[in-house]
Amino acid sequence: MFKVFKSKKRKDLEFISSILKSCAEGEYCEKISEALKTLNVHLKTEYDNTKYCVEVTVVIVRKIIEKYGTDLNKNYVDDDIFTAGFFCFVISNHITRIVKSEFETVSTLAVLDLFGFSKAIEISNYINPIADMYNEIADAKLTTALGQNFVKWIENPTDEQFDKMIQLYGICKKSIRQK
Repeated sequence: MFKVFKSKKRKDLEFISSILKSCAEGEYCEKISEALKTLNVHLKTEYDNTKYCVEVTVVIVRKIIEKYGTDLNKNYVDDDIFTAGFFCFVISNHITRIVKSEFETVSTLAVLDLFGFSKAIEISNYINPIADMYNEIADAKLTTALGQNFVKWIENPTDEQFDKMIQLYGICKKSIRQK
């Protein structure tokens, strides 16, 4: 007889928990949107989380690359693909945690989207090596620094904080070039 009351209470708690999670996700999306506005980017958050995470990742990585001085629309070399792809993996890892989306899907689509889906066959050959590199150095200082600076930029979106990510892009590109 008491099981009836217990299951209703559990359902109520699960419902309240889901509402709180949705509010937190909405709050994080708002923080991301505010940070993107500092880059003059305005994305719609009306669609599903996966698409949103891919777009946010691509926009941020593209802005970092542009401000670093690399033009992905022109000829690019392996270092550019690996560095940009690595940044897509690190940033999408943090965004998918915040917005609750599938990391593997978002990181892969972000790399393909960054270079253009018209080059998907060429770029897809780099996905597994980039993923392997990411997995090998996921705990490395550079990866940790990039992740921490990204989170700090979301919390406090200043030019100074964004410039730190650009500096890390340069360090990462030089490191990849040496390998």
